[in-house]
Amino acid sequence: MRLLVLALIAFTASFAQAETPQLIHLGTVAPDVVCLTISNGQYVEYGEQIPYTKQEGDKINDKDIHRWVYRKGKSIGTLVGADGKILHTVDSIVGEPFNISPAEKTSNWLITSPDDPNYSDEGKKPKSVHRKSRPTDMIRTGSWKFDAPVEHTLYIKLPYPLQYGKSYSLSLKPMQSIHLELTWEPIKQRSEAIHVSHLGFRPDDPAKVAFLSCGWAMVEG
Repeated sequence: MRLLVLALIAFTASFAQAETPQLIHLGTVAPDVVCLTISNGQYVEYGEQIPYTKQEGDKINDKDIHRWVYRKGKSIGTLVGADGKILHTVDSIVGEPFNISPAEKTSNWLITSPDDPNYSDEGKKPKSVHRKSRPTDMIRTGSWKFDAPVEHTLYIKLPYPLQYGKSYSLSLKPMQSIHLELTWEPIKQRSEAIHVSHLGFRPDDPAKVAFLSCGWAMVEG
């Protein structure tokens, strides 16, 4: 069985200095739409309760119900208990967010195929690239300061539908190759466009219900 081969190239050279992005899901939502879901490589380190030792210059906001402690102008956590001897430190995100904007430009993509004449010769550019981004967690870093790691889903609208059993290559500039392979069997593979109940169904249920829906924010390059 032939493979749908996706060459996912590192988006920017600065990625090497950040936490490593991870491909979470690879598939299609339509014969002419390839779907890539990518974590930006960040993760959350949650705060912990530790003994609080006051240092010179520490300021405590007693007017805030959470009694935030500020050290050198930066919140370091909240006091726990009536006596204020325990500090619950702030949560933090490890890793820097990466720049996904190069992947949103059609000019940075090239689709080729050795056995589909629609993508032979010098290959084709996508018709459009769409992106959906969502937070995967939420942390509190101050009195009313919040942050979140992000997950991105790219929808690459192709100029021609994929053909079952054919091999394809999608490459993204700059040329730092990370090659990913997928056997394109749309009947068997999970699609983001198909949604079912999280509770699931019994094997002997007389009916199983799902709905078809896929939305994204349009970004064209």
